[in-house]
Amino acid sequence: MAVIYKYPVPFGALTTVRNGNVVHFGKDGNGTMCVWVHHNDNDQTTTSFYVVGTGVRFSEDVIVHSSFVDENGFVWHLLEDWS
Repeated sequence: MAVIYKYPVPFGALTTVRNGNVVHFGKDGNGTMCVWVHHNDNDQTTTSFYVVGTGVRFSEDVIVHSSFVDENGFVWHLLEDWS
């Protein structure tokens, strides 16, 4: 079986969740930045995400998953930490 969960991903903090496939990155109905992840019930490993803005330096040991534009014109990028 599989399920999709929503996780808040605050700017500047590492967020660790169960491993899965990112299906969406954006804001929820309350305006909180979140990532929606599709999980396989059999996979109990974890992965970590963090959010950076355009122009911010980050490690090369990451995967850039998705980006979205905030209502104030800022662009946020979801990174998965593989280090």
